[in-house]
Amino acid sequence: MTDTMIAAQLGIQTLYSKYCHGLDGNDPDLLADCFEPDGVFAVGDREFVGHEPIRAIASSGRRPRHHYLNLWVKRVDGGDAVSTAYFLVVDLDSGETAGYGHYDDRVRRGADGAWRFVRRQIHFHWQSEAYRTHTAAVTSSD
Repeated sequence: MTDTMIAAQLGIQTLYSKYCHGLDGNDPDLLADCFEPDGVFAVGDREFVGHEPIRAIASSGRRPRHHYLNLWVKRVDGGDAVSTAYFLVVDLDSGETAGYGHYDDRVRRGADGAWRFVRRQIHFHWQSEAYRTHTAAVTSSD
């Protein structure tokens, strides 16, 4: 593995960790900073484009959960990359699995050296009824 690939891997891993802390920690600014200014956060067929709609997701109330994920950086081409990760979300109150699935991502390294999502697509494979209800409320277009 080249130094360039190692640096990309570490930078993208930092991005994924920052995303989890921003979303799970209800930190709208941290979550928004994970995305390009015109970045897309897609949940099912709903797309949130830009920082303000993405901030609203992290501002939507308490999330008693924690993300666990793995990361595979599939391809790096200069400052652009394609990556994916399986995720497992655990309810912190009960310790039970709340949902799992995978992310498909396009990421870009900015002029400041930080990697950010250009597009993040969430694919849920399963969600508990409570988590499905919460996700639907947060991502509804109403």
